[in-house]
Amino acid sequence: NESESSYEWVQATPGDLNIATAVLYEAVDGPRRGVIYDAFEPVDHYWVEDEETCEVVRTEEGDCHDFHSADLKVAKTVVEFSTELAQGATELQSAGVLLIGTEPQ
Repeated sequence: NESESSYEWVQATPGDLNIATAVLYEAVDGPRRGVIYDAFEPVDHYWVEDEETCEVVRTEEGDCHDFHSADLKVAKTVVEFSTELAQGATELQSAGVLLIGTEPQ
């Protein structure tokens, strides 16, 4: 494998958050993973389903907790290329195109 992929958690923006997007959110007992259960992007409110319990995160009163994009983090892929791969590409491949037609150009 010439490159290795990993993930880092970064601050979410409303455009990042769709239904089933993996997120990290803060709970009383620390950061927890979940997925977006429902998205209300125009008002920047999101409901999250906890990964362990498979239940929507709720307030102490039992209502669905309204998360804002600022409350959530999303996983972004980080790709690290080896130095051999970066230095080994000294010869580039090329291609040509030949167009044949009957109209004068």
